[in-house]
Amino acid sequence: VVVGVLVGGATVAAVAIVAFVGFRIVLYQWASKQPTPPASQPAKVATTSKDYEVSIYDKWIEESDGKYTLVVSYDYKNNSGKPQNFVWACQDKVFLDGIECSMSYDDYSGTDTSYLTYAKRSDDIVSGKSAIVNVGYEMTKFNPDKEQEITVRITKALDASEVKSEKSFKTSEIKIVRDDE
Repeated sequence: VVVGVLVGGATVAAVAIVAFVGFRIVLYQWASKQPTPPASQPAKVATTSKDYEVSIYDKWIEESDGKYTLVVSYDYKNNSGKPQNFVWACQDKVFLDGIECSMSYDDYSGTDTSYLTYAKRSDDIVSGKSAIVNVGYEMTKFNPDKEQEITVRITKALDASEVKSEKSFKTSEIKIVRDDE
């Protein structure tokens, strides 16, 4: 009787192990077939140094009188140990089909202030704190009827050769907000 219980217990344990391993394999196969999140969600591109963290929080294209501006919302966190601003921490550039876009403004402030702190590129942020920094880039060569590529590049301030982060998007993945909406 004791031998039968030991053999029976081992059998139950073996069945449980096989079932567990089989479940993990099925779960892995299911997860690997899931679609990637749509591009309209905040980009997961990020860069971190000992002095700061920057990620793309959001992006959209504004159209006004036939002129287009890409607005990129950067989530900037100062880790430098002293008040520091986005401009002195890093350099941001945007390219449309490989051609740099000029910055048009940096004082765009968001409307959802319930949990976000907005700042200009030149506003100092206390160490350990974060702010959303919205920057507009003129897209003089943008054609809304043509698929184009936008690249956002973050480099070390005063050293554009040291690329910290770069992310490209297709223009069809970015919402266009028209001035009459």
